[in-house]
Amino acid sequence: MKTQYELFLSFRDIEWVLAIAENLSYSKAAKQVGIHQSTLSLRIMAIENLLKVKLFDRSTRQVKLTREGSVLIETFRMLIEIFDNDVLDTINVLAATEGESDELPKNGTVDRSQLSDQHPANDEQA
Repeated sequence: MKTQYELFLSFRDIEWVLAIAENLSYSKAAKQVGIHQSTLSLRIMAIENLLKVKLFDRSTRQVKLTREGSVLIETFRMLIEIFDNDVLDTINVLAATEGESDELPKNGTVDRSQLSDQHPANDEQA
């Protein structure tokens, strides 16, 4: 079942929102992510319209997170952390199994049972 948000919010969008939240400045965030401030402003407005929530209160002098924005920022941070950890796990699996097979899993995922006995993530299962 597809949600109304599916395929519209990218990791890039999340990174841009997080950059503003960390800097509390559109110009600093734009510089950090390497885009023009106007591009960032337009995309944030589009994200807010998509999510039907205002993420930031902004004036000519300051940017503040809204209450809703604060909640979503924490969710976005968790998503990025989960994604980063899964990518690192996958890289570790591939490095540990280098030479064993030239073929990646058919579905593009690696579950923890495929980790070598020496991999630190296997200790978490015990």
